[in-house]
Order: sequence, then structure tokens, then C-alpha cells
Amino acid sequence: MVLIDQTLNFLNYKDYPVHFLHGNPTEDNTLRKANITAAKCVLVSSDFSEEERKADNSTILTIVAVRGNNPKIPIISEILSKIQIENALRAGSNTIIRSNDFMSALFYHELYHANNATPFEDIIRLLASQQFCHIPLSESEIGKKFKSVLLDYINERHILIGLIRNKEYLMNPSPELLLKKGDLLISLSFWDN
Repeated sequence: MVLIDQTLNFLNYKDYPVHFLHGNPTEDNTLRKANITAAKCVLVSSDFSEEERKADNSTILTIVAVRGNNPKIPIISEILSKIQIENALRAGSNTIIRSNDFMSALFYHELYHANNATPFEDIIRLLASQQFCHIPLSESEIGKKFKSVLLDYINERHILIGLIRNKEYLMNPSPELLLKKGDLLISLSFWDN
């Protein structure tokens, strides 16, 4: 892992298994030093010391620089203001993380959860051992009820939690819902699957 940061002067390598590069990630020279052409993935995080709009502008500029140096690399970026999501996608980000939305939803769940639930702890433990997967339907699954494919996936250690249809997320759908061509199943599976 290579960490590029212009606000830190050093990073204690004993504490973190990363290569630290002091520099500006929007500059081609810095990205070349980080060996951007050989990278497998890029994560662009927001600078929380900046005002939201300025932080998002820096993120978008970094996406443009990365995309210009490696046209095919997957880019995951953190955007703080909702109005900048489209610009980040236009710049070349593949995945947008909205930490503000996530934290708001988490606070809401912590305040109003069922007495016997621990939303934050549950999410942390879930993400530590499981990953979300999007699975295209096979031809044989088209037209079947959601409940009829559940057991097949459980046997493969995938827990179906919903589907995406026409870019709309249907979480915990009715067991009677008929699956249609183009649906993507959403599952949880162990990291090692």
C-alpha cells in the first residue's frame, strides 16, 4: 500500500505496513513516484481539515490526475457533499463513498434501534468478515421466486439480502418476488470466497 499525503511529514513504518510518499496526489510527478501505472486500485479520501466544497474539489482533481495516468484503474473516492457526486463520476471515479450519509444513517439507527440490537457493533463485525457481492442472474433463475434461489446461494455460503433492478435497490424483498432478466442479486459472503 502506498499512502500519498501532503499534510504529513512522516509516517512511522513500524506502526503501519505502508510506503509513505509526501506529496500532492494531483501532480503527475507524485503519482509516477507512487508507481500509479502498476497500482491495482486507488482510494481517494477527503481532507476533513478543509471546508466540504474545497475538499470535494481536491478529491475530484485527484481523480482526474489518477485517471489521466492510469485510464483503467478502479478508483474509489470519498465525496462529502451530495451535489459533487456526479462530478466525481464524470472525472472517472468508479465508486463513491458518502461518509456523511453513512454516519447519519448509523446515528439514526443507534438512536432508534430495537432494544436488543447493537447496529454499530453489528456493522463493524459484519464488514470485518463479510463482503457484499453483486451476482448477475443465471438464465435458469429468471422467472423464479426470490425465495427459491435463497437455498442455492446459502449452500455456496452466500446470504442473499436483496437485489438491484433498474438501478433501484430492493433490500429484503418479498419472498414471492419474481426475478427478472437484468436483476443483480446482492449477497454477503466470507472474504475468502
